[in-house]
Amino acid sequence: MTLDLTGPAPSGFFTVGDERTQIPECRTTSDSIILEFSEYGASLRGRWDGSRLSGSYFRYRSDTTSIPFFAAPLGSEAYARTASSPPGVALVGTFQAYLQGSSTVDSSTTGVFWSRADSVFGTLIAPDGDYGLFAGVQRGDSAYLGRFTGWQVLKLELGRTGASWSGRLFVRGGSPTPFQLEPRPTAEPEATPDKITAAADPKAKFRFSGLTTEGMFLTETSSKFKDKALIVDIMGTWCHNCMDAVPILQQLSKEYGPKGLEVVGLSFEISDDTSLAKRNIELFARRHGVTYPLLFCGSTEPVYTDPQLKSQLKNFYAYPTTLFIDRSRRIRSVHVGFRGPGTGDAYQREIETLYRHAEEIVK
Repeated sequence: MTLDLTGPAPSGFFTVGDERTQIPECRTTSDSIILEFSEYGASLRGRWDGSRLSGSYFRYRSDTTSIPFFAAPLGSEAYARTASSPPGVALVGTFQAYLQGSSTVDSSTTGVFWSRADSVFGTLIAPDGDYGLFAGVQRGDSAYLGRFTGWQVLKLELGRTGASWSGRLFVRGGSPTPFQLEPRPTAEPEATPDKITAAADPKAKFRFSGLTTEGMFLTETSSKFKDKALIVDIMGTWCHNCMDAVPILQQLSKEYGPKGLEVVGLSFEISDDTSLAKRNIELFARRHGVTYPLLFCGSTEPVYTDPQLKSQLKNFYAYPTTLFIDRSRRIRSVHVGFRGPGTGDAYQREIETLYRHAEEIVK
């Protein structure tokens, strides 16, 4: 974490490997520092004692989560980085992940890991996208990786037995999920039939509606979209995979706009509070440089998603889900999830796929 408290507006970012995540809102009060993540409904609140910052991370829901933390300046006596030691076998390669649920094993996730200098990096990739980049260390046959961005609080603990690894995945301080990693040739997860999203009626026109941050009500029949090919991105400002996808969608909007393409985001938020949604969508658009319309469509609760999404899409389950719609308003392609920069080659393939689908609908 890097904080700059010297200017009139405090600012900062979290660093995981080469990845930086901007802190949207930062403020100080006497000896306290408060970091707000409004889109995700979370905050980090700490008190500075002269040598370190300590406090709690809060995730505000009906069952609010509170996780204690401390942070110290890099290089200070209070900062002690866990050093790597030479591994017998490095945690490097692609793996099939088997996540143990209460009564079933989920085998739809893969993992990819690599090392650089004295650090180890990696991610888990599910059908709806990756978990984001993890970074950590390996000590002998054990590895410890973490990810904290304000939106995500994740930790992996792993131990090696032969060519396999086993461990625990911690999410937001809850009960850990045990898992196994077995070597496999590629990191591409294999979607089961229930994870393949498609138009419920391929001949039907896709319908949508929502509010802009200016309070305008837009639908697929609005003049802005008349005779245009559309990329409809079903997303939320709380969704980290959506954040990874937005720069690519913004670039598609810029490059294919002259060819008759419009991009529109349908934002389903944590809360159905319109004023809060307006604020969060404005923050999201400003931080990611979004110039195409983002429409507030309600919350992620079924009362909003069932009539707008599940009535028109078979097996809708992922944010983002990106629809490529031709000028006749029919869905030509559906892209489920997004694999971000932490997935390496898979990220480049995602970009190529989105460009290919965009090219198909503007012909």
